[in-house]
Amino acid sequence: MSAAAAPELRLVPPTPPPVAPSPDRERRVQRTRVVATGLVVTGALLPVPCVAAARWLGNGVYPGLVVSWALLVPSGCLAGLILLVASHTLADFRAAALAIASIVVGLVLLPAAGRIGTEAYVSSHATNLESLAARLRAEGDAQDEPTWITLNPRSKALADKLVALGMYSPGVVDGGLLFRTDLPFADALLYADGVPGRIPLGCSNIRAIGGRWYIVSCSNGHASDD
Repeated sequence: MSAAAAPELRLVPPTPPPVAPSPDRERRVQRTRVVATGLVVTGALLPVPCVAAARWLGNGVYPGLVVSWALLVPSGCLAGLILLVASHTLADFRAAALAIASIVVGLVLLPAAGRIGTEAYVSSHATNLESLAARLRAEGDAQDEPTWITLNPRSKALADKLVALGMYSPGVVDGGLLFRTDLPFADALLYADGVPGRIPLGCSNIRAIGGRWYIVSCSNGHASDD
């Protein structure tokens, strides 16, 4: 009968307790998370009031969009992604979900903001806009193009006013003037003065604003004749 094996004794160093993060580090991480989320939310939602005020701002709307989409949103997303990869805590996932939701909501609201802003602008400036349209009728030089008749204002002041509003020289359409625009998320404006002209193709969703003014959705902001 063999002798029982003697127990083997080993010296095992004690497992060190987990190092708790310092309160200062936690505060820094929390501040960074709040700042990153705030940048994304601000950059995602700031374009909404900018687009709504585009008729007042004219081409001045573009700096706000550039700052939002080219600076605030990318920098906030980058900082949030770094925190998510480094710590991936529940707070990081919540911040990421809030940032994504803000971007989606901001994009969804932009077309509606453009329509509401246009309606508000025309309603509050109807008299001045009708005077502008009447002057264009009187002072505009009609130019025949293959798909469009454009009234180009002869006076520089009138042309500058159109540019300030972010609009092209109007085209003659059936029953009025169609003002195309290069403003983001803004529909064209139809001034119905009853003068026969050409019917714009590629346009739809004509909605009355008030007086002689209508909002018209045209593909690529342009129209062609029938």
